[in-house]
Amino acid sequence: MSGGISNGVRIDEPQDAEDVAFDNTGTGFTATNVQDAIEEIGAAASPGFSFGRNGSLSQNTWLRRPGNVPSNRAGVTINIANPAITKVSCANRNVETYDVEIYEHDGNSSGLTLLGTVTVTAATSDTFITNFAATQGRQLAVRLGSTATGNVRDLGVDLTLTGNN
Repeated sequence: MSGGISNGVRIDEPQDAEDVAFDNTGTGFTATNVQDAIEEIGAAASPGFSFGRNGSLSQNTWLRRPGNVPSNRAGVTINIANPAITKVSCANRNVETYDVEIYEHDGNSSGLTLLGTVTVTAATSDTFITNFAATQGRQLAVRLGSTATGNVRDLGVDLTLTGNN
């Protein structure tokens, strides 16, 4: 019985998702209603990519992708349309200030293009909401920047992309 009373409980018509407010505070979403938030989740076609390097790292060190392959030689291929790197999370063993540079390339260091840089300031980890446009079909690579002082150790970087399948 829609909109009526059944056993003393009112049953209303279900609301449309676009009519339900969505609080996007701290989510990285731009949506302000549930329908748009669902669509943003659906647009997040990438589960994320991880890069890392063990030991004490010097400036301008390329991080490796799974399989211990240097990301500037064989990065992670971007397989989604209209890709953008929307979140960068960094963690290392020591409290340190350092830059992490995100690149795209065509393979084997060919056509390396800097997409963006994030700076971790006096911390072991930090997460950044970004909007670094990338190119479908190119490969992602990550490098420790030139501001590191030599105390960066066991660095891991996770990237989240959005785009369309």
